[in-house]
Order: sequence, then C-alpha cells, then structure tokens
Amino acid sequence: MAANNFSALTGVASYPDRGTGGSSKYRGICSPKLIAGLIAHFHPHEICDYMCGSNTTGDAAAGMGIASHTCGLHSGFDLLSCDIPERPQIR
Repeated sequence: MAANNFSALTGVASYPDRGTGGSSKYRGICSPKLIAGLIAHFHPHEICDYMCGSNTTGDAAAGMGIASHTCGLHSGFDLLSCDIPERPQIR
C-alpha cells in the first residue's frame, strides 16, 4: 500500500464511483482516482499538467500531499502558443 492509503496502479482502472476532484461536467474528464493511482505507482515529487481542464490532476495531487503546477485554457494558457511557465528541476 502506498502513502496516504492509495494503492498502486496494477492493472485495468475501473472505479464504481468517480471520486472527488475536478468537475465531472466536462466531457472526457478522467477520474481523480486514476490520477491518484498513477501518483501512487510512480511516486513523483511534483506534477505538471499544462492542459489541466477542471484541475483534476491538481486536486488529486493535493489530496496526496504532492506539489503540482497546473494551468490551462481557463487560466489563459494555450499549450500551442504559450511558453511553458515553469520547468521544475529534476531531483
């Protein structure tokens, strides 16, 4: 079992409920449980999501105590025409 009682991702991702984080009103959004599973599996120190939509990644990371850098169209960031705002140092 990984930190914060999230189990590591080991197979097909299927959840009976969506979980909390982000907004389920957007089409194509993933479950915050999928993001939490990826965090538990890869153990990152921080996460960058430059197409964050409703901030599902940021919410999942915050729930697990992981720093995140998120931005998207809602914050005025367009990955096709904007420079990436920060590049965290690899540890």
